[in-house]
Amino acid sequence: MPVCMLSYYARILRAYKLPVYPIVVYLRQRNACIEAAYNPSIDGRDVIAFKYEVVKIRELPSAKIFENRFYGLYLLTPLMADSGLAGMTVGA
Repeated sequence: MPVCMLSYYARILRAYKLPVYPIVVYLRQRNACIEAAYNPSIDGRDVIAFKYEVVKIRELPSAKIFENRFYGLYLLTPLMADSGLAGMTVGA
């Protein structure tokens, strides 16, 4: 993900010449470590330092989404832990 995010960032910046705030949104729970930066180095020298925000939908409080009227996130609230639906499985 870090290399993809850097690539997306660079392409958007180049095409539109506007500031970009990079965010990755994970819809499912992940047990693996989630990286939020890309910091390659060569012979101990940093080449680039690129950071982005990681948002885990499962950790967002659905009440805040409704209180703040984040309409674009309403459809994602069933995935949030406090919705009561997040742990349910489909089927028998």
